[in-house]
Amino acid sequence: MLSIYISRPISGRPLSDVFADFDVRTEELIRMGYRVLSPMASKDILRQKGGTEAVPLGYATPTLVPRAILRQDLWMMQQADIVFCDFTGSTAVSVGCCYELAWAYLQPATHTVLVMERGNVHEHAFTVAGADVIFRDTKEAIAYLRCLTSSGTEKFWHRPPGQQFNSCHHGVEARHCPLCTEP
Repeated sequence: MLSIYISRPISGRPLSDVFADFDVRTEELIRMGYRVLSPMASKDILRQKGGTEAVPLGYATPTLVPRAILRQDLWMMQQADIVFCDFTGSTAVSVGCCYELAWAYLQPATHTVLVMERGNVHEHAFTVAGADVIFRDTKEAIAYLRCLTSSGTEKFWHRPPGQQFNSCHHGVEARHCPLCTEP
């Protein structure tokens, strides 16, 4: 079973929206057959407290202090076969997601799937070069992830640092497609 880490901006957004996004995405990926790793795993206490906005600092709960958040997310990232980072609709830069993309890039066996529309605040040389596959639409990215689980692909070949790939035959802006590109 492939494991997938969900990366999505959290800070500054209404908590109800954050939980709804992660809940929907988690259920969808579980139905596809993934083992889902989510940064919201230890944050259910926020759902119970009924906070209104996710903030990067200021929680007194032991699992929500900055170091605990950072270490938990890093630990989950190290377990993931795939990192699915969805920047669609972002209005402010997510430092957490940028960290997660950098961590994924440093793990050669991790396949990184990025979603962001053109002109997104995260559109930067580092985010673009650090992703293996870039989609401009979440539906296309989900279809791709569905393809990966249905194909029986258990290992991915990852591009060597600095090497670029052309778009795959799917016509998406891809650095590497494990379904159609040979190493």
